[in-house]
Amino acid sequence: MNKERIIAEFEYIKNELGTAVPQLVSGSLPEIYGDMKLKSWLETRRSAKHRAEIARMLRNLGMTNLKSFIDVSLGLTLTDTLWVKEEHALTCNYDRHLNNIQFLVDRIRMIS
Repeated sequence: MNKERIIAEFEYIKNELGTAVPQLVSGSLPEIYGDMKLKSWLETRRSAKHRAEIARMLRNLGMTNLKSFIDVSLGLTLTDTLWVKEEHALTCNYDRHLNNIQFLVDRIRMIS
């Protein structure tokens, strides 16, 4: 989604190893991302895991793989207005989610 507008739809398909892999169903990523694959783009939404405190916090929140990270964080960043929403999710308010991510960023700064 781009703010409140749907720009693409995807679903997770389990591969032969049982790992959930995102596949685009309709729409596309914004042109700025060129030919980037969906999985690669979703990976760019993840927090930097190389810092021990961040890695520990992600584990404690159950954010151990790409799908669990996106499920919890909605792929929000502070650098653009794109995010991921489940099709049948009750909430659909970008501004509320942005406030939540700012709260998390403030918490991370306190830990650092």
